[in-house]
Amino acid sequence: MAQYTTGDCVRYYNSSGVEVSGKIHRILADGSYSITPDGLSSTIIVLENRIIGLA
Repeated sequence: MAQYTTGDCVRYYNSSGVEVSGKIHRILADGSYSITPDGLSSTIIVLENRIIGLA
């Protein structure tokens, strides 16, 4: 079961290892999250192990 849910604002590490925040747009079947980073309109895929916690 997913630890986070759609609409949660979370902090996570991006592909460069920098801590950023965004809002969960969708939870994918493989357990990863589609997140809209703060200030952007497009979504990115983030694995659960890269999420630090709620923002």
